[in-house]
Amino acid sequence: MKKKILSTIIILSILLSNASYIYATNEIQNTNLKIINSFNLFISKIEKNLSKEEQIKILKKIKNTVDTKLENNDLSENSIAILNKINLLAETQLKLINTSTDKSNSEQKKIEEEEIQKFKDLELKNANIELPWYVKLIINTERIYINTIVSENGIVEFLDNDTIKKIDFTSYNEITRLNYLFLKRKTWYIFQYNWKYILVENYELENKIPYSKATNFFKWYIYDDDYNFHEKDWVYYTYKFDKFNYTNDKYWFFINSMKIIWLNPEKLLLYEKNWKYYFVKEFTEEKLISSEIINNINNKKIFVTMVYDDKKNILKETDTEFKKLKEISANLTKWLSTDNKIKVIYNWILKNITYTNPLDLSKKEIFSWIYTYINKDWVCEWYTKLMAYMLMFSWIEDLSVIRWYVIDAQDFPNVWHAWLRIWSYYYDPTFDDPIWNTKEKDYSEYLYYKLPANLFYVNRYNFEDLPESLKTKSKNERDDIVNKNLYNLVNVYKNSNYNIMKYTLLLYNNWLSYNVTIDLNKLEQIMITYNVNWADMTFTKDWKKTYIKSIKYYEVTKDNIMLVLKTINYETKWKVLLKINNNWTYTYKLVYSMELY
Repeated sequence: MKKKILSTIIILSILLSNASYIYATNEIQNTNLKIINSFNLFISKIEKNLSKEEQIKILKKIKNTVDTKLENNDLSENSIAILNKINLLAETQLKLINTSTDKSNSEQKKIEEEEIQKFKDLELKNANIELPWYVKLIINTERIYINTIVSENGIVEFLDNDTIKKIDFTSYNEITRLNYLFLKRKTWYIFQYNWKYILVENYELENKIPYSKATNFFKWYIYDDDYNFHEKDWVYYTYKFDKFNYTNDKYWFFINSMKIIWLNPEKLLLYEKNWKYYFVKEFTEEKLISSEIINNINNKKIFVTMVYDDKKNILKETDTEFKKLKEISANLTKWLSTDNKIKVIYNWILKNITYTNPLDLSKKEIFSWIYTYINKDWVCEWYTKLMAYMLMFSWIEDLSVIRWYVIDAQDFPNVWHAWLRIWSYYYDPTFDDPIWNTKEKDYSEYLYYKLPANLFYVNRYNFEDLPESLKTKSKNERDDIVNKNLYNLVNVYKNSNYNIMKYTLLLYNNWLSYNVTIDLNKLEQIMITYNVNWADMTFTKDWKKTYIKSIKYYEVTKDNIMLVLKTINYETKWKVLLKINNNWTYTYKLVYSMELY
């Protein structure tokens, strides 16, 4: 064990020296990549050689070492930058390990502690029970009395220094007043069994191993369907299986007992689902992605999780497509700032991908990002996943794909939706690229680009947060909720430039309630309006007859009024509404450019 830890410290030293060399040679643009590659090589080695607990110790040691170095006031700016980068990488890796073991270290540990407590409670209970005098006479350090629990299937267990042990025996001697002197010479265990006090012979002991330590015994422990992948020989794989055997003990297992029934743990997958455990004997190993493709990505596990999720339904060799996507991402974002990287990727997604309409949910292909990339169409989650891949290839990794409901969608709640979080902002490329969109949008037109959480979530819920009452409400009722949510945020965003707030601000600035629908009469009230004689192109302004020389306008009807308002970005300032009387039938023209005589 000491040799393994020593080797990790040596690797860390190489990592630090490599980073120093990078700055010494002024390779500024490649610094992050080289540090990340060195660190990932280091992580790969400790993952193969050390348990998760040991990895955590090493990573904490790295952070402590780096923190100590950072206290040195003589460090150069370059050295500080290197050390901070290593600190961030170590902290991210610690988060990943802790996330992957949270379940076993919290809930599972609690279950195991409760199981141990049963034996401790039994010991306290039996402490007040008087043993028969002839039993007490033969109890000593060599013939100890143990408090046992017999399971439903007849397994006899006891607690030994917080380790549960199973005792197997083929025969036993009942302790009586007649034979206790003879049994005094024996050095076996004494315990109560079938209402008798017995002393056993020809016994075997076996430790009961908790599932929280299962990774040391099985070929692989699949503790969550979403994390069914592993790395081997620079390739990430997933295990595919459809048959498994249920084990009724949800706390522990016995290695030797498994081998007796021809189950070799080293050739088995331990599969946990819904807090039940299964032994998987028949499985195949399927490739997900080559490690080299994501060698410059620090948060590899998030990336591979997305790949695994994509390939649940369709397993296809995708390395070639990933390499192309990586190259496209690099070419799009080279030399750009972080905000501009996000912007150009968002634009690329909207320009190159078209939403599939109508949807055929029976087609498995629509649930694969690779078909989105190849066919340049598909559904919301794959817009989002494709964008996430491109962002991660561009070193933007603090992101997550979020699901489920948009309450003002036509198909709510039957079809879920997906969007993207990057740092503390939210993005929805699908909603900025609607089915009916026939022209390319400009960046300034996006509704769902880089929104803060409270503004983004005016119309959507994560799966676990969705109020049940919303599922039965009509589309109009749900629209009303969304409009009210937006209106409640007016004071926060009245000076903002978010497109999603523009209509709400139009209502608010004209003293209209959130649930008012602007019709032609309301439009007259909120805009400068002139009655025009269309025959001679004149109207009265400031008590004078005014002639129109030229005009650019949108024809406004009761059916298209909202579309026209959207076209002018809900900005009515410096615009004029012309009202034309045709035999008491009125037509309206919203003027955005006018020249007068």
